[in-house]
Amino acid sequence: MYRFIEEKQIEKIVLEYILNNNHMEDRCIDVLKVAFDQMVSRILLQIKLYIENINQLKKTENLYHVIQEVKKRYETYLGQSLEHIDNPEVFEIIKMIFDVLEMQKDEFTIERENPLEYERTLIESLALLKAQDALNHLKDESIREFTLPLSIYNEYKDILKEFILNAYYTMQDDLKKIVEKYAREINLYESRSELIDYIKVINEQKTILESYIHIDLNIDSDRFNEKANQLTSEFVYPLRDTYQYICSAIDDVEHAIKKCEKVEYNFVVKNIESIIENNIMNNSKLIALMEVVEANKKNTLDLFIMHVNDELVKVSTKAVNNLKRVSHSFELINYSLIDHMSTILMEVQALNIDQVQDQHHRNIIQGVIDTLMLKYDVIKEKNEDYQLERKANQLDVTNIIFDFREEFEKNCNTYFEEAIQGTSSGFENVQERFDKVIHQAIDEAYERELTHLNKDILFEIKSLEDIIHQSIAILMENEQELVQSFGKKVRRLFELMIQDLKKYQVDRIFPEPGEKFNGRMHEIILVEESSDYSKGEIIRTQNSGFAIKGRIITRASVVAAK
Repeated sequence: MYRFIEEKQIEKIVLEYILNNNHMEDRCIDVLKVAFDQMVSRILLQIKLYIENINQLKKTENLYHVIQEVKKRYETYLGQSLEHIDNPEVFEIIKMIFDVLEMQKDEFTIERENPLEYERTLIESLALLKAQDALNHLKDESIREFTLPLSIYNEYKDILKEFILNAYYTMQDDLKKIVEKYAREINLYESRSELIDYIKVINEQKTILESYIHIDLNIDSDRFNEKANQLTSEFVYPLRDTYQYICSAIDDVEHAIKKCEKVEYNFVVKNIESIIENNIMNNSKLIALMEVVEANKKNTLDLFIMHVNDELVKVSTKAVNNLKRVSHSFELINYSLIDHMSTILMEVQALNIDQVQDQHHRNIIQGVIDTLMLKYDVIKEKNEDYQLERKANQLDVTNIIFDFREEFEKNCNTYFEEAIQGTSSGFENVQERFDKVIHQAIDEAYERELTHLNKDILFEIKSLEDIIHQSIAILMENEQELVQSFGKKVRRLFELMIQDLKKYQVDRIFPEPGEKFNGRMHEIILVEESSDYSKGEIIRTQNSGFAIKGRIITRASVVAAK
C-alpha cells in the first residue's frame, strides 16, 4: 500500500502537541535571529546611502576618464602627417612636440577598471564590514542573554520589539563612531593615494602643454600666408583645446577637495523604531515564526503538514519511479531490437550481392534487405511516437499526485483535528484513495506497455520469423557461401531478439511437433490429415507466441492434425 504516514506517527505528533511547552525560549531565539538580521540589513543600507551621499570626492573619479581622453587626443594628434611642412624651423618645432607627446603617451598607465572608483568602493566596503561585524557581535551578545518571561508570554511581540530596540540603543554611539570614521576617510584627500597620483599626472600634462600653446608658427613673416594659418590650426589649436580641457578637469577636482573642508558628519539611523515595527515585526517570515511560538497548536500543525508532505514526496517519488520501472524493461527491449537491426543491416548491406550467381536468389536477398530497412524505419518511428506518449502518461500521473497533494493540504487542518480527537478515519480514507489512484495508474501503464510490446515489437519479430520460414528457407538451399552467410545473419538477428526478450522475462512459445494442442497457448490456423500424428497433436508451428511472467501476450500459430 502507498501509505504516506503511519498511525503511530500521527499519535507521536499529537503527543508532541500536548507536551510542546518546553521549547518556547529556543523558538523565541530563532525569531530574534531573524529580526536582528532584518534590522542589520536595513541599518547597513542606510550606512551605505549615508557614505555615498556625503562623499564629496566622487566627482574626482572622472580624472580616470580625463586621462584616457588626453591619451586619445595625443594619439590623434600624433597621427597627423608632417610631410607637408616645408619650413625647416616649423618642422623642427612640431617634431619636438611630437617627441615629447609620444613619450608622454607611452608613459600613461590606463587601467582596465577605474582605480579611483575601486579605492572609494574599498573604503565603503570596509565601513559596511566594520559596521556589520559590530552589529552581528551585538546580536550574538544580546541573544546569548535573552530569557523569555513566562508571565508575559501572551505579549510576545512587544517583548521582542522592546528587546531589539534596547539592544540597538546600547551600541548606537559605537556604530556612529565607526560610520563617521569612514565617512571622514572617504573625503580625506591625503588618504586617497590613487587620486593623488592621478592629480599629479594631469598636472604634469598641464605643465607640458603650457610650453606649447603660445607657439607661433608664422616664423617667416615674409611668407605669412594661408598655409601658416593652416599649420597653426593643425598643430597648435588641438594643444590649446586639450590644455583647456585639462584645466577644466583640474578646477573640478580642486573645487571638490575644497568642499570636503565644509562637510559635517552626524550619522544617525532615523526612525529605528518605525523600521523595527513596520519592516521587521511585520515581515511575513517573522510573523510566521512568531505565530509558531505564540500558538502551540499552529506550531504542531505546521510540523504535521511538513512531516506528511515529506512522506508524501517520498511515496509519490516511489510511485513515479515504479511507473517508470514498469516501462523500463519494455524500453530496453525496443532499443535492443533497434540496435540489433542496425548492426545486422550494416552487415548485410556490406555484402556484395551482385556476386550471387542465381538471379532469383539475388532478388530474394534484395527484397529481404529492403523489407528489413523498412521495418527498421517503422520500428524507430513507432518508438519515437511511443516515447512521447509514455512521457505524456507519466506527466498525467505526476499531475494527479500534485493535485492530490494540493487537496490534502487544504484539508490537513481537518485531519489533524480528527487525530487530536482520537480518530483517524478521514485520514485513512484519503490514504486508501491515494493508494487506489496510484495502483490504477501503474496498472494502466503496464497494460499500455503490453499493448506496445505486442503491436509494435512482437508483431515485427513474428514478421521476421515469417521471412525466415519463407525467404530465408529458400535461400539456404543455395550452397554459395555468400548466400549462406546472408541467411545466417538474418537468422542471427531473430535469435538475438529472442535472447533479449528472455532477458526481460518474455518467453517464446514454440511447441514442438507432437505436442498436444493447448488453447490457452496455441492458436490453430490450419488442420491437416496426418498418419504420423494423432488428432489434436501439433504438426508444425507457423509463428511463435510469447508470454511475460506466465501471462500470455500472443498465442503461437500452429498446424494441428485432425
